[in-house]
Amino acid sequence: MKTGNILLVFFLVFLIAGCSSSQPTVLEVKKTAEAEPNMVVIKNFAFKPVTLRIGAGTEVTWANADAAPHIVKSDVFESERLAQGQSWSHKFDSAGSYDYFCAIHPSMKGRVIVE
Repeated sequence: MKTGNILLVFFLVFLIAGCSSSQPTVLEVKKTAEAEPNMVVIKNFAFKPVTLRIGAGTEVTWANADAAPHIVKSDVFESERLAQGQSWSHKFDSAGSYDYFCAIHPSMKGRVIVE
């Protein structure tokens, strides 16, 4: 087998293997910091909105519009490292107030209030 063909085979194996990993979902994050309902956009090292009110049983999605990576963390949930354009979701089944922060940038804070 020629060197070029071997490299092509290795590239295809690498590409296919990368597609099967459990990475966060990639979304097209809006250029503006406006969130969809039940979405928190991470932009300019801040969560927008800072406080989100939802009903029990609602899934919230965090979408990273920053060039820097972020990890959404609380006492009850933690996302994977989110690169730019990636998102992560968590379903809130119980009423309460859930404070969270970025595990990489702890000054970034937010809250989900479940009614």
